[in-house]
Amino acid sequence: MVTEKPILYMPIGLPASGKSTFLKKLKNTVILSGDTLRGELFGDERLQYTNAFLIEHGYDAENMTHREKEIAGQTLVWNMLKDRAIQLLKEGKNVAYDGVNNVPKYRALIILPVIGIAVIHALVFNTDIETCIIRDRLRSRTAGEETIRRIAKYMIAPAFSEGFDIIDIFDKNGELVSRRTKEEA
Repeated sequence: MVTEKPILYMPIGLPASGKSTFLKKLKNTVILSGDTLRGELFGDERLQYTNAFLIEHGYDAENMTHREKEIAGQTLVWNMLKDRAIQLLKEGKNVAYDGVNNVPKYRALIILPVIGIAVIHALVFNTDIETCIIRDRLRSRTAGEETIRRIAKYMIAPAFSEGFDIIDIFDKNGELVSRRTKEEA
């Protein structure tokens, strides 16, 4: 019996570009996000860490700066998400890995372990910066203009060499503009 591989959906785009809204429309897909996990862990998705959480994971929270704690908390949360994603894909479930996913170095952390296990599908949201800033201002939890502009500076388009099997590009309205597959490349 031949079984289809599960799909890892990796949205790529600025905050407020339409990624999460699009993912909510996917059927039979587990959506994993740092926000949701932080809400589970800390009771508030805005928190990047708690001292208790850092101490539980071997950090000396009493002797760390706020920024060091933020980085450690973010790293722990994203490692937990990655582990969940890999486990779910191995169980045959489709997974959407919700985040900005703007840099190949960080995308590789989830892509490389699942090459051969899953179809790796990039969903690129090409929403312009100004539209994202306007949309962000209308949200209850905002990233902020400075953060959006900073992320935009480091945004790198996905490439098949990273391990993607399919790369879809969407406009600011969430409409599919183009689809390329590894076989076509």
